[in-house]
Amino acid sequence: MMKRFIVFAAVTVFFCSCQNQKPATVHLKGKLDLEAPITMAYNGAASALGDSRNLVINTDKDGVFDTVIALNRAEYFAIRRNTLYLSPGDEIEVFINDVNVEAKFAGRGAEANEYLKHRLFPKAGSFLEAGKNCRSSFAETKVVVDSLAAVRLQTLNALADVSAEFKDLETARINADVVNSYFSYLSYSKYYTTFRRQSDAEYREHAAAAIDTIAPAAAPLIMSFNDDKYLDVAVVRDVFSYESNELYRKCFEGIIAGEGRKELFEASKYVSSMRERVTEEIIDEAKLAIQQLTNEDFKTELARKTEQASKLLPGQPAIDIELETAEGEKLNLSDLKGKTMYIDLWATWCGPCKYEAPFFNDVAAKCKGKDILFIKISTDKKKSDWLKSLDHSDTNVLQYISNDLRLSSEWAVFYIPRFILIDKDFNIIDAYAKRPSEGIEINYEL
Repeated sequence: MMKRFIVFAAVTVFFCSCQNQKPATVHLKGKLDLEAPITMAYNGAASALGDSRNLVINTDKDGVFDTVIALNRAEYFAIRRNTLYLSPGDEIEVFINDVNVEAKFAGRGAEANEYLKHRLFPKAGSFLEAGKNCRSSFAETKVVVDSLAAVRLQTLNALADVSAEFKDLETARINADVVNSYFSYLSYSKYYTTFRRQSDAEYREHAAAAIDTIAPAAAPLIMSFNDDKYLDVAVVRDVFSYESNELYRKCFEGIIAGEGRKELFEASKYVSSMRERVTEEIIDEAKLAIQQLTNEDFKTELARKTEQASKLLPGQPAIDIELETAEGEKLNLSDLKGKTMYIDLWATWCGPCKYEAPFFNDVAAKCKGKDILFIKISTDKKKSDWLKSLDHSDTNVLQYISNDLRLSSEWAVFYIPRFILIDKDFNIIDAYAKRPSEGIEINYEL
């Protein structure tokens, strides 16, 4: 058991829909060995649309925190790679760092979270574990996946101090992870089996044939979690996202979507559109869609995203963020106004960002001496990673790092590289500007 930590900070968040009833609480404390800012992200169904339920956890210089959360029902959250399951009345002491399996939990509610620290990652193919468990055929791969799922289910069923609701949701997660593994086989097999030696046309032919085998194995499992209550499990949402893919459509034959799933995926179309490009037309369409939604959580998130996107239209005031230089000096983006700005948001781990870098530098060189600033802003969590990668050869490019939460909450930066154009009066020209590799032309006289 970890030692009892002193109270440092308290955050109270209300998810209560009943105004006359005092909400139940979760007491969460311990140590977070993570780079600030630290967000505890809501991970339920509505998180697919927005982040209004996210919390910022304040820690002291040693990462110690003490937080009280008002929570009327059990919900999923995430701190970095750790998924948490919090229930009213929980008293949990935690240690979390960047390695999810190294997390430690003690107190009421700990057992569920100890189990969850071994959660699989859908983007890594769930039970395929980034291809490690991919075999030369789907039949062989299925044997591995099914055996691993059986062990995971046995572990879940052996838990003694968790609710029946938790076991129900996590059984759905296991089944959805199995389906996600089956589906992911098609992409991983291209790199880990004989498929890798085939042309794209040959691969597509093999993939279509493989679906004939995958579909009868996947369909009963999909049916088992085809209930709106399971949308709070992230991998369930991931599986249903395949339904719009023509290749996988056969796996969903006869499976009827509930109203919640219909609304969630309809609303997500507008959120996706607004993440790619913001126009008056998209904003108007999203506003009409909001009026049709019956799920209040989905309505709230889509309305919030639409309002956020409206602030990124051309001509709107640019949103200020805090920047930091290599030497540790702090300043605001608005401190640089007076010239047109072409901003490159990137990170050291981002391959496409590195691809754009020489194009960005070429445009900067062509505009040297003009009334425009070329600004590279790293979004790396660790400043040390950024410092190691700094290129000091081009003095025509300003370089900063920023972890300002307004990048995601207001600028809606959910992917990188992302390029932004701001005029000399600090108004938005284009919040989703062309990449320099696309041959952008900049009117620096604006």
